[in-house]
Amino acid sequence: MADTVVQVAEEIGRKPSQVAINWVRSKGVIPILGATKLSQIQDNLACLDFQLSPEHIQKLDELRRQKYEGRRQKASPRMNSGDLIKLLRVYFSP
Repeated sequence: MADTVVQVAEEIGRKPSQVAINWVRSKGVIPILGATKLSQIQDNLACLDFQLSPEHIQKLDELRRQKYEGRRQKASPRMNSGDLIKLLRVYFSP
């Protein structure tokens, strides 16, 4: 599963996390992301700068048919709300 995401990311010059988030958004789902560092939030927001091609979406859709089991690691918060507000203003200001 991860190999396919990494392959698509390399083909389009993006990070695997950006590809995954963009793919979820292409399905009409708004992902709730668990970033705790400013750099992670910046990477996550960078998924708004591009769209996956229909071919890449199809390749990633095929992964849904495969069984995947994993667990999410819990991280401790490291960013305060003021930093988040500043970051969001940069990305969403007119």
